[in-house]
Parts: sequence; C-alpha cells; structure tokens
Amino acid sequence: ALAQYVRAIVSTHSPYDAGRAGVSDPRQDFVSFSASENHGKRLFLLPRDEGGAGCAACHATEAFVLLEPKNNGLEAKTRSVDDGIGETTKNPDDLGKFRAASLRNIAATAPYMHDGRFATLEAVIEHYASGVQPHPNLSVELRTKNGEPARLDFKPFDKQALVDFLSTLTDAQLLADPRFGDPFVAR
Repeated sequence: ALAQYVRAIVSTHSPYDAGRAGVSDPRQDFVSFSASENHGKRLFLLPRDEGGAGCAACHATEAFVLLEPKNNGLEAKTRSVDDGIGETTKNPDDLGKFRAASLRNIAATAPYMHDGRFATLEAVIEHYASGVQPHPNLSVELRTKNGEPARLDFKPFDKQALVDFLSTLTDAQLLADPRFGDPFVAR
C-alpha cells in the first residue's frame, strides 16, 4: 500500500510542465517563462561547451533525476562516517557517491544535499560555481578537460536565473493536495 501511495505522488502541474507543453524541444524558450527563467533553463539544459552549466548531464529526464549515484565534490576526501554508497558496496570507486532525489518540487524541499548542509538553492548553486572539491571519485561532469574541478564562474544574474528556473519545477497544486498531506494533522 505504501509503494502504491508513493507512486501516486506525481508532479505534472508545475510552471515547467505548462511551458514544456507548448514546445517540441525543451531547449526552446517557453512563452510562459520570464527572461530569467528561460535563461536559467538554458544554463541548466545546455552542456558547458555550448554555453550552459551542464546540469542536465546529471539531472536527466523530465523528472530531473540522477540515473546513477555520483560524487558532486562536496568533500576533497570521503569521511569514514559518510562514505556514500561506498559504505555499502565497499568499492573504493563508490566512496563519496550519493543518489539524489528528483529536482521536482525542489523549492519546497530544503535543506539540500545528502546531509542538509545547504539551506538555500543559492548556496547549492554557489557550491557548483566555486566550491566543487577535487575528490578522487568526482563525477566526470564536474571536471574540466584536464581533470580539475570545474568552476562555473556564474555571474549574479546567472545564479538568479538558475534559482528562478529551478523554482519552476515546483508543483504548488500537488503540494496543496490534501491526499498527500500530513495524515496526523487535523483537518
């Protein structure tokens, strides 16, 4: 019953979904988006070599999920108390790798990262802009061609555009649906 309930929680009424319904290619500007939201969407979807940030290389599909665990450079070394999936697999190549939930409804799911270290989306974006650490298992998507951690060097308007775009992934209708609310709160 729990699995069936969880599968029923599907986000399909976000501003992103409304904009996406009007185009054949998600890279096209969405008429319903502001200039900042469309700029953030381009940064998110386009690879770094095409002027984007390459976020979609990891946060794939229209569900914006990681298809496999990755290391996103939170630490230069893995801490023995937080080895990621390496704790289970005992494979050194898995140390510091984590799964990530969908980015759907991201504006309502703070704090961020596997350990809740970032309180805001702005802090997450700043991590990818300037804080990625050179972990031995750092995801290839977060490395430069010479293997160093990528520094995305966003301008302030780029950072705001990414926050604006990520906010379009939040489905207020789903979040307000009483069928998925807290069952222990009197209504």
